[in-house]
Amino acid sequence: MIMKRPTSTQVVIGLVLAGLGFALATQIHSNASAGLQTLPQADLVRILDDLTSKNSRLEAERSSLIALNSEIVSGGASSQTALSAAQSRADALEILTGQVAARGPGVVLDIYAPKEALPAEQLVAVINELRDAGSEVIEISGTGDDGNIAGVRVVASTYVVRERTPAVFRVDGVVLKPPFALKAIGDGPTISAALNIAGGVTDQFRRAGSRVVLTAQSEITIETLARLTAPRYAQAR
Repeated sequence: MIMKRPTSTQVVIGLVLAGLGFALATQIHSNASAGLQTLPQADLVRILDDLTSKNSRLEAERSSLIALNSEIVSGGASSQTALSAAQSRADALEILTGQVAARGPGVVLDIYAPKEALPAEQLVAVINELRDAGSEVIEISGTGDDGNIAGVRVVASTYVVRERTPAVFRVDGVVLKPPFALKAIGDGPTISAALNIAGGVTDQFRRAGSRVVLTAQSEITIETLARLTAPRYAQAR
């Protein structure tokens, strides 16, 4: 039996499906470990409704991609349709992987951290909360080693490590010092509500002595790009 080699369109669709699955799994894990047992019933209901809505959107996107893939495999789609679909998915992947600049509505979160130690988990928590709230593009910036503003595009592989010096972090290898600013493109009201939830990440920053300012904006531009590194072990099939 001769196996057909997958087309570039099918590869793109496969990557998007994998990304959707990863996003949903990360979202569920993050919410499950966020101390939900301490939240009031009203907040738990809101979180459940939010998760249900996100799951429905992901399932709809997944079904659309599967249907498109089936149409292409069966030969029902024209070359132009297949090319347009592949280009659309490729554009989406470029945004999700931080390879192109992006703009859209969203929020800016300014964090004025104290000189005392600020746990790295708090920065990780706010990044995860932004993702869970539907942020499509995230950038974190601060003062770099040279005293100028340095920014990092947050992608799936982004890591945060606290340096020995209090309140100084290394994000994807870039040293950032306070004050910090996080830009997130997405639905502003939804993101703001998630960040301002009682006992949530902004409350945790304030309890640690940080001053937090959250601003919704009609248009945010994020030009910082993620550094693309070649895989050492993984190979395309």
